Amino acid sequence: MDEVIENEDLKKEIGIIVEEYLSSKVDQSIKSGDLETAQNIFEAAKTIGGTAGKSIAKGIEADTGKKETLSKYERARKHEINGFNALVQENFNVALESFQEASDVYPKLHSVSEISRLLNSKKDEFDNIEVQKDIYRTIVEKYSWKVPKDIVQELKNK
Repeated sequence: MDEVIENEDLKKEIGIIVEEYLSSKVDQSIKSGDLETAQNIFEAAKTIGGTAGKSIAKGIEADTGKKETLSKYERARKHEINGFNALVQENFNVALESFQEASDVYPKLHSVSEISRLLNSKKDEFDNIEVQKDIYRTIVEKYSWKVPKDIVQELKNK
């Protein structure tokens, strides 16, 4: 911004507007349960830095409620990734455990609750090849929202 805007007062005012907008966006996202957006803003603020970015990141880190909420999102996201990796490796029991943990931590994350329920309903038949194919097909067709494309492709190939 320093290279584009020479007026110091204008730079400060724009920085304040950006900071207030993004801080408000984080608050709204957390309140509405859209932790992914809140986490993305937080990560971008830390990465980009500058006065506004540092202030936003510091404000979130200082607010234990916000920080704890975003920490839940991160933990659930890790369990979700572990679940998909387990599915790719055809380890259905680990996948079930991972998706259940993700759902327990943050049930609104993508389709973790739905996948957890699907796997739980089929857990006694994990050794059946047709059931495995049905699980993969169902996940790809119904629950692949926000799943990385490479994982969706691997599940399609099963």
